[in-house]
Amino acid sequence: MEIELNNENVLAGKLFGRRMITSGCGKGTVFYSTLDSLLGKTVMGELKIAPEQVRSLMDELQSKGELFRLTGGTHIAALADCQRLLVTFEDIGRHNALDKIIGESLLQGITTEDKIIVTSGRLSSEILLKAAKLKFQLLISRAAPTSLSVYLAEKLNITLIGFVRGRRFNVYTNDWRISED
Repeated sequence: MEIELNNENVLAGKLFGRRMITSGCGKGTVFYSTLDSLLGKTVMGELKIAPEQVRSLMDELQSKGELFRLTGGTHIAALADCQRLLVTFEDIGRHNALDKIIGESLLQGITTEDKIIVTSGRLSSEILLKAAKLKFQLLISRAAPTSLSVYLAEKLNITLIGFVRGRRFNVYTNDWRISED
C-alpha cells in the first residue's frame, strides 16, 4: 500500500534521528528512545518473594490455563501479590494477555507497584518496558527472558525470574528480592 499525504508530515520531522520503540517481537530493528527516558528512573521498592511462593504462583497460573489446555496455543498472564493470583487473562498473544491484566487492574483500582506479573510468555524488552512504566518490581515466567530484557531489568532494578518449572527456576536480575523459604 502506498499513502500520500496532502499536508506536511510534522511527526516525521519530530522523530527524524530519534530512537523509538517498535513492536517487532524479535523481527527487524527495534530502537529505544523510551529506554533513554527510563534508564534514569529505577523501579523502587523492597518487595521480596520466597522460592516456594514463586513455584506456587506458577502452579496456580498453570491451573487456570483452561484455554491453553484445550488448544495448546494461548498465553496466560496474571497480576499477583506474593500469596495468590489476583487477575488472570488468556489470549493468543502474550502482549494481549498482559495488556488485559493491566487494564483490569486499572478498572478495579488495584495498584501495581507492590504486585507481580506472572506469565507463560517470553519476557521480551517490550514486556519489560510495560512493566517498568507501571513500576512492577518482579516478573515471573515459565519461559525465558531475552538478553535485552535482562540488560534493561538490571538497569531498571526489576527482578526477572524465568524457566519456572517444577521446583526449579532461574533468577536473572536483582536476586536480592528472593528471600529464604
